[in-house]
Amino acid sequence: MRSQHTLAVAGVAALAVLAVALRGACGAAGGDVAYAGRPRSVERDERAPQVDAPRDETLREPASVEGATPEEALERAAAAARRAAPDADQIARWIEDLRDDTLAGNATRALYELGRAPDQAFGPLCAVVESQDEQQRKLALYLLSVQPRSTQVAWAAERYVAELAPDDLPLPRTPPSWLAPGGRCFTSASNASAAASWLHRNCDQARNALEMAWSRRTGERAKLQEELAVAALLALDGGSKFSFAARELLTEHMRDNDIAQDAALAFDVLYDLGPLAIPHIDRAWPGADAQQRDYLSRLLADHAPSDPRGANGADGGPVGMARPAAIHSLTQRWLFAE
Repeated sequence: MRSQHTLAVAGVAALAVLAVALRGACGAAGGDVAYAGRPRSVERDERAPQVDAPRDETLREPASVEGATPEEALERAAAAARRAAPDADQIARWIEDLRDDTLAGNATRALYELGRAPDQAFGPLCAVVESQDEQQRKLALYLLSVQPRSTQVAWAAERYVAELAPDDLPLPRTPPSWLAPGGRCFTSASNASAAASWLHRNCDQARNALEMAWSRRTGERAKLQEELAVAALLALDGGSKFSFAARELLTEHMRDNDIAQDAALAFDVLYDLGPLAIPHIDRAWPGADAQQRDYLSRLLADHAPSDPRGANGADGGPVGMARPAAIHSLTQRWLFAE
């Protein structure tokens, strides 16, 4: 039995043949034929029956398909039908295009096409998450991060924790000022942001992998990106045994230092915690520097309005203002933009 896809393409081809036949027949009768059999002349032959234009969407006037002839419009429709259900060979070619090679733009096109065929691409993408080609492996994980079925694979949490690390996929970017000379820079594919979003959405499944990463932390500058991301995710996860310690670490990052965006990330996470942040504010307040006290005061103004320590910050900025969600701060400021 032929597949519905095969029948659809055959049907479109048959319509194309019919359109060509209609044009040929009208031309043989001596008429100046335009599209869909309509005469270009404004004069009407009263002897000929007046027939409405075909209602079939594929035979509409070319003005609706950017000036294409009926044959061109039908060919575009056939191509669209073929793209709607790519076969296994086409999926395999797109998977191969994810690899690091000398061709410009083929991986970007493959990302787009595979993203449009999630059901067909899921299995082949899972098959290359251990690829020796770093670009192919990371782009496959990037695509899988938005697939609901990715929660069904045992390796997902561990893989996405590893994706929090800085890298240069696929295009190098200027390293942030605090990264050691020669260190690898942020990815412009935002694979780390996609990983953080997956880990946050699936916190119960990710908790063990995040806790293992927390236990391995070293405090080295080269590992700061992933370690602070892990701290933010654990701080937001109230079910982790390391949630309190992670919040303490973030509170310390509100102090004045040479790390860009770390204090803003810490503030947004503690802001999202609401009253749960108050014990950390109390512990940090006595030894806080000017910058940290400014942040702590802003948190108190919203979370404990009656606390006299809560007031406008040192710069006179407003309190009670809307803040971006902490996960947005993590994915779009800390992991994506330096």
